[in-house]
Amino acid sequence: MGVVDQTKAWLRLFRAHTVILEAPMAFLGAAIGLGTVIDPRVGMWLLFGIGYHLVGYGMNSYVDWKKGFDKDDDQKQHHPLNTGDIQPDQAKKVIYGSTAALFIYLFALTYTNLTAVGLSGLMVASGLAYNYLGKYTELKAIPISIAHTLVFFIPYYLYASELSTWVLAMAAAYFIHHVYQIAISGDIKDIQQDEASLLKSLGVHVKPHKHMPDVGVFVTSGKALILAYFLAILQLLLSTGAIALNGLNPSSLMIGAGLASLMLYYTDKMLQQGAFVRSKRLKYISSKELFGYTLIHSASIAVIGVQGFVLMLVSMLVYLGIVSKFIWGNWLVPEV
Repeated sequence: MGVVDQTKAWLRLFRAHTVILEAPMAFLGAAIGLGTVIDPRVGMWLLFGIGYHLVGYGMNSYVDWKKGFDKDDDQKQHHPLNTGDIQPDQAKKVIYGSTAALFIYLFALTYTNLTAVGLSGLMVASGLAYNYLGKYTELKAIPISIAHTLVFFIPYYLYASELSTWVLAMAAAYFIHHVYQIAISGDIKDIQQDEASLLKSLGVHVKPHKHMPDVGVFVTSGKALILAYFLAILQLLLSTGAIALNGLNPSSLMIGAGLASLMLYYTDKMLQQGAFVRSKRLKYISSKELFGYTLIHSASIAVIGVQGFVLMLVSMLVYLGIVSKFIWGNWLVPEV
């Protein structure tokens, strides 16, 4: 295998295209805590956010494959551990070696504050719990949401002179966003797989289509819809609350209103009953996550400014498009 193909295989294993899911949170946590982006510590936390994603998702890829879930998933037969492009023993050594290195790096960033060290331990424990136990419990969204939210909160707590209410609202919104991402979006994405699923327990399923045997019919339930819309609206309220508590900045309000509208639109699309074409649902899921995520980010405009926010958002989209195209062949909706 050539260097390009080998690089592509490792990037797939680490799901490098979605680095934008965690790296901006670490960046914003440090920037808000310090009150500026012009500080080397912001860059150090951005680097941690990148490493956190690569290591955490790489471990998740390996563990899911090792336990047999991805081996039996028809949607993931092109992943590198299934194709043999990466050998399991090689993946294990790289992933756990990287995990140890990242933990040492995190300790170097936080050792001056015992509470931050304790929160770091909680973050690592929560991430490990999700990676190893997530497929077996309907409440898998809780540990990983704790871990992801702490990526934002730890650097903020480390540098802030006091805990601001609007930042706590941001942290709560991040938590709800990740609960939705795993408990709703993730369960829809994997609704046809044999694993623990909160949505399945609430009556959501895919049944055969009468006229198109290759296409299923997505069937939801009242309980599932109430939960999904409740979480989406709660995220919206916390995000806009963070913006309002920070002084009703007109630019933040306008941007937030636009992002909130798009988030709700794609929330509705992804939850609609009807033909279940997985690739189309993935587009709706990805769009909902992107707009909901950036809605929370927009509360930071008071610190990083509109230009800083736009630059961050453009950088996220450019990175996602280029890396997704390189490793999956699609600009924004990778084959996951």
